[in-house]
Amino acid sequence: MALTGDERRLVDHANMHLPGRQVDPKQVRRDLWRLGQWERERLRRDQRSAGSVPAP
Repeated sequence: MALTGDERRLVDHANMHLPGRQVDPKQVRRDLWRLGQWERERLRRDQRSAGSVPAP
């Protein structure tokens, strides 16, 4: 079976970093959770400044 894609480009753009340089999935989950917290707080703050009552 032959590969039909551009193997050189694929390898150049692949995540080929050493294991210590790859992104830790736990850190990604924490970062996404923190981003969600920040966005919710920002929406509450914007709603308060607009004079509307935030939902619980």
